[in-house]
Amino acid sequence: MVCDYYIIEQLRIEHPNGIDIIELDRKRCYFYETNSESESESESDFQYYLKLTFKPLILCENYHWESEKTRDKYIGIIYDKLKHFNNASDNINLVIKEELRYFRKLI
Repeated sequence: MVCDYYIIEQLRIEHPNGIDIIELDRKRCYFYETNSESESESESDFQYYLKLTFKPLILCENYHWESEKTRDKYIGIIYDKLKHFNNASDNINLVIKEELRYFRKLI
């Protein structure tokens, strides 16, 4: 079954070599059916579905983590992502946990 829009939870990692994104979770979401089929539904009618409900969280800034529990939870996947850079994992400037929402592209 095809979804209507996606909600993606991700980590944005800023380091000396640039910015990397790690996708943590992707949810497929659907619009609720309306009773009135005669109403014209446009993309703007569904903008409230795309409102972000998750405020971005700064998890790490200049390699100072907000908590040791958070560090232990994410440090392994961050190191795996940054292993192709020499020493970039030791020079993490910023790690932000954020949410993205977007409509599915129609083909």
